[in-house]
Amino acid sequence: MKNESEQFHRRCGEILRMALGVEFALEFFIFKYFCMDQADKEYLLHKFVLNRLGFESKIKIFEEICKGEEIEPEKFRKISKSANFVRETRNRVAHYEAVSDQKKGIRLRKGVIFEKDELKLTKELIEEVDKERLSVIQGMTKIHLGLIERSRESPNVKE
Repeated sequence: MKNESEQFHRRCGEILRMALGVEFALEFFIFKYFCMDQADKEYLLHKFVLNRLGFESKIKIFEEICKGEEIEPEKFRKISKSANFVRETRNRVAHYEAVSDQKKGIRLRKGVIFEKDELKLTKELIEEVDKERLSVIQGMTKIHLGLIERSRESPNVKE
């Protein structure tokens, strides 16, 4: 049981760490979009705005930026879906109760005992969260680089 407990807590930590990585990538995308090469503004935007927003709000901002920049909906919706999967899994790990019994082992569950409200932290779940995390980071990086390239091709001229 001790080994199962250690593995359970390690997997909780892995999911939380990966979710933080996705949330940071969203923050990075947002502040680079609004404050490209303006470190002082990046700091203020991060400290006073992005730090106060929830994970879900950051995903919504990402989506709105993509819509405004006319990014293909299929591209950014796939990224949003992956980010939401990571966010929902993170929320379950952070807020569900850890329970254990001889039959089912250690798992997370939401108050009531329904199978759909339980989460078993399997190796496969960790791999799926990691796959979705990488999908978000790679997808946002491609979009970000595309926006940079687009701005170089047709820079806004301020008079």
